[in-house]
Amino acid sequence: MSSTKHQMFVRCKRQDQTFFIQCSRSDTFSRIKERVSNSLSGDTAPSDIKFFTNMTGDRELPDIASIADHEIENDDILFMVFRNGTGDDDWEDVQVTELASGE
Repeated sequence: MSSTKHQMFVRCKRQDQTFFIQCSRSDTFSRIKERVSNSLSGDTAPSDIKFFTNMTGDRELPDIASIADHEIENDDILFMVFRNGTGDDDWEDVQVTELASGE
């Protein structure tokens, strides 16, 4: 089997940003954070990013878990927040700007 058959995309959303990240089901969320950080030219460190499965922010995805562990499918959305400042527990609220219909 070709490894490309196992490739998928997840949409990492934060405020008005969407990152389309290519990954495989065996990738950890830590690896996905590294890819997002690279997309931002390293301006935000992977340790300053958290992922959630919903907009309420009550299901954080742990760094060591894989895409498969949480049954994330191709084109699923991961809700993303960044750390505010330097405080360990000072994080943004989960916010995603919705497009108006017809856009």
